[in-house]
Amino acid sequence: MLNKGFSLIELLITVSILFIILFISVPKLFYFENFFLQNEVDRLAGVFYYLQQKAITLNQEQNLKLNLKLNSYFYSGKNNNIQTYVLPSIIKFGIIDGVLGPPTKPINVIKSVITFKQIKDNIFEVIFYPDGIISSGNIYFTDKHKKSLMALSCPVSPYSCIRKYKYQKKLWAVVN
Repeated sequence: MLNKGFSLIELLITVSILFIILFISVPKLFYFENFFLQNEVDRLAGVFYYLQQKAITLNQEQNLKLNLKLNSYFYSGKNNNIQTYVLPSIIKFGIIDGVLGPPTKPINVIKSVITFKQIKDNIFEVIFYPDGIISSGNIYFTDKHKKSLMALSCPVSPYSCIRKYKYQKKLWAVVN
């Protein structure tokens, strides 16, 4: 009579192989989330540069609106068509509890995900002026597991600059 079950050795080998696959794949999952997070911050920074240059070129104020509830932003693009962008589901406007900010001078716990001017419930506005100045504020991004945190910042200054920051090892670092 043949035994139709698994031997203990077969079962141990199978479980060992599964653990090895899991051990290899989990860090890669977080790598991809960090990659997507960096990509979304870069994308929004590109929109900031675009709107800043558009405001200067047309000598006309430009606006970007951020919808915190829908994880999206919109602005007037080419031919004044409204461009709307929704963040991927693994990225959101958000913060990690207990992190100090703003990135330029981290002294207080961050409480607001977006510090640009709030114009309605969950709607914030970034203004790009014809002289190249951008209204000041910060936008914080996190992955859905709240393991990584980045910020897009326009500090208060006589000239506008757009800075990207990454939070690592309890410190903010400028990202190129």
